This record gives sequence, structure tokens and C-alpha cells, in this order.
Amino acid sequence: MLISTTTLSTTSLTDSSTSSGWSTPEHLSTSASATNPLAGQILTISYGTFTHSLSVTTAFFPAALQLRDDFLHHLQTADEPVTLSSLVEFWARFLGFTVHRLEQAPRGLTDDLRHLLTIALETFDRDILQQREVHGVVYNLEDTSETTQSTILAAYVRARHALRRLSRAAPPPSALLTAAQERKARLYAVFGGQGNDEHYFEELRTLWQTYRPLVEELIIPASQRESMGGGSSRFYHHGLDALSWLEHPERTPASAYLIGAPISMPLIGFLQLAWYRVVGRVAGVTPAQLQTALAVLALCLSLFCF
Repeated sequence: MLISTTTLSTTSLTDSSTSSGWSTPEHLSTSASATNPLAGQILTISYGTFTHSLSVTTAFFPAALQLRDDFLHHLQTADEPVTLSSLVEFWARFLGFTVHRLEQAPRGLTDDLRHLLTIALETFDRDILQQREVHGVVYNLEDTSETTQSTILAAYVRARHALRRLSRAAPPPSALLTAAQERKARLYAVFGGQGNDEHYFEELRTLWQTYRPLVEELIIPASQRESMGGGSSRFYHHGLDALSWLEHPERTPASAYLIGAPISMPLIGFLQLAWYRVVGRVAGVTPAQLQTALAVLALCLSLFCF
């Protein structure tokens, strides 16, 4: 899907809301918040020039101390030195580390880690993002590479997914989509086409790594359905197994194979649908609502658009 970068992008969209069109898990009510500054202690986390604190209820403070120490040890003993570009990246890495611990934890420790992740995520939203939309904050960071931007977004999305908070309770509407619906802005989307970008699969991999919780319900079943081995056809001598290639970059065929029409045509369509889903989930609208915001929706076959 080609969408004008000056009109429709995740940097212009507000946080997502629960939308049955995308099968969004229900958000965790903020009334169940684990934070209570009056009955808690302050935990400070520092690394290099960056430092920030969060309030942890007394009962969970020992677990929070251990999590902080393990996180700092992880940064200090990484294979390559960790150089942080911003406080946003620092806290996003803490979110990502906490999510990983939660996913790997024995059953008896999950409640503690879920509680701490809730506090860390609320601290990130309130103190660091200052209730702003995460994409707008991330893409305005100075001296931050695209890889780091994707790392920050991936950690944030994973944290919300882990807490079933892919959406906020009452997000502000997207200013861009509102303007489009009021015909004060015009949005264009182009689907289809073979394309001549040798790096389209890397874009799909970046999208998968960044927004996996938002797109796995699309990508996993579709990839499994379309998967075929190398002996299936003379056009697919390296097979067509997008999920395996996404998960294992070393298995990805060379560009010469990927840009062939039998491969690039379905995979570029795959990429376009995935972006459409991400935009809808981030904007908090259903597929139909996103469609109505588009002034022009074109389908391209090879060099021809309709």
C-alpha cells in the first residue's frame, strides 16, 4: 500500500482504541492501576547520563529492586556497548526488558512482574511521553537512528500487548483522519503492483519486528496458507515461506529471487495489507472507517492503476 507520507503516517495518528474490526484485546481499566504513591517507595533507575524514578507499592519494592539491578546488569554486560540516545530510549528498553522477563517468568512470579510493568508503562506515558502519541515523540527525537526508533516502538507495543492495553480507554481522535473525513485533507492509497524495490522484504521484517502484536493475526495465518516448498513449482525453487524468512533472516533468499514477479507480487501485497492494519490499529479506527477517510483508493496491476 502506498500512502502519501505527507498525509497519512503513524506519526500523524493518535493512539489506538478498542476496535472490533481489528479484534483488539480489551484494554486494562486504569481503575486497576497498581500505582499508589501514598503507599509506596521511590525507585530510581540510572544509566549513563539518564535517570528516572517511579513509585512502587511497598509490597512489590523488593521485586522492583531486583528487576532494576538485573536490567542494569543486562545493559552493562551486553555483547556491544549500549549507548542510549534519549530518556525515551532508556525507559523503552526498561519496558522491553520487563516484558521479556514477564514472558519467561515462572507462574509464581508473573503477578509481580505484571504489576511492575503496569507501573513502568504508566510512568512512561505520564512522565516521558507526557500523554503524547508515541510515534510523534519517537520520530521527533534528535540523533536517533531508524533502528532505535523501531526498538522504542516495539517495546511500547509489546508492553501494551502484555497488559492487554493495545488501546487506551479514551484516546483523542486522529486529527488527520478527522480532517480527511471533513474533507479538509485528502488521503490517497495505492494497492498492488509488482514494485522494483529490492529491499521491500526488509521493510516487511522491520514492520513485523516493530508491530508484531498488531499484525500477527494477519501475517501468521496468511503466511502458513501461502507457504510452499521449493519443489512446488518451477517459479518457487526457494519456496515461499514468508514467516520463516521473517523469523530467520539467514534463510531469506537473495534479492534476485525476491524481486521476481511470482514472489514480489504477493509479498508486496502482504506488506501493504499489514501497513493498512497498523495504521488502523494505531489510529483506533475500524477498516471501514479508515477506508471512508481515503479520498482515492487505487488498485495497480503492473504499470496500470484503476
